[in-house]
Amino acid sequence: MNAYRKTLFGYLFLLTAMNFGISSATATPYQSLDGLTGLEIAYDFRLDDPKKAALFLKLIHETYSDKDINQLTKSPRFVVVFNGAAVKLIAEEQQGFSQEDQVYLREIADRISLMAADGIKLEGCLKAAEIFQVDPNLFLGDIRKINNAWISLAGYQAQRFSALPID
Repeated sequence: MNAYRKTLFGYLFLLTAMNFGISSATATPYQSLDGLTGLEIAYDFRLDDPKKAALFLKLIHETYSDKDINQLTKSPRFVVVFNGAAVKLIAEEQQGFSQEDQVYLREIADRISLMAADGIKLEGCLKAAEIFQVDPNLFLGDIRKINNAWISLAGYQAQRFSALPID
């Protein structure tokens, strides 16, 4: 009987520990969203590493689709402004990238199409394209060309978008 009790208490302890681990890992509602009707974010996207850029674009897209954000009264409004050397990643033809990077560049192009289809606005800076010698005529089709990313970002901030740097 003593061995039975030890085994039973061992299982109960294990179940309690497992439940504690699960409940502490379960997300709670965002207090930061209390009282909000919608969420508007302008991302100042400056990453020029294809692997990191692909990952962060995926995270932005997943954030846009987050159930807690989408339970707000208004649909989320996101814009990704490609600025600085990041414009090298949004051209249809990319020179000087390794074969491994080409895989991530294809992921970026695919993700941009998905993001645009979901309603995320995407903009590419012509000043940055000039500085980094990227032909803006080669920007991916879903990228809207803007003259100056800083003016665009300032405009979004004036419209009360949260500005988040991605660099």
